[in-house]
Amino acid sequence: MRLLRRNTLIALPVALLALVISPALRAISPFFVPKFLIKLFLQNQTPFVTNWMIFEFSFSNPDVNLAKKDQRIFLSFDIRISVPNTIAQNGKVAISSSFIYEANSHTIFLKDPILTSINFDQVDERGHQLIKQLSPFMKELLNGYPIYKLRPEDLKLFPKAPSSILVEDDGIRFYFS
Repeated sequence: MRLLRRNTLIALPVALLALVISPALRAISPFFVPKFLIKLFLQNQTPFVTNWMIFEFSFSNPDVNLAKKDQRIFLSFDIRISVPNTIAQNGKVAISSSFIYEANSHTIFLKDPILTSINFDQVDERGHQLIKQLSPFMKELLNGYPIYKLRPEDLKLFPKAPSSILVEDDGIRFYFS
């Protein structure tokens, strides 16, 4: 009986300390999303097909690179531009973008993407003119595109919105306070 009482007296303060420290540790604990999960999320979102005027844009096969130094997300996609009664143009498009987190949907979206390159397979002169005219609009098509959404199991660990989010070379780190 005496041993049980002594163990209870020791266990009780340890349990109370754990209850006090646990939220504090969670508050400063970062949550890391590796690049491969971001790529997997993007692959599940593609093909991303959208229309603008008479043009149909289809983005597929995403690739992700992250730059900690610049706090930017670099994406490349295969692209297909279709216009009725013409041959579709296929190529590759690359963008650099900042990002924004929306607390209501728990999602990171592209913000103000910059078109860094666009290349098409077998494009004639008329196609080059078309690409030049459409390039400024392509970045608008990708503005607000979701790149990652926190999963329900992530939200159980961190029910509050992150206090900051930082891009690292191998993933994105969420900080909660």
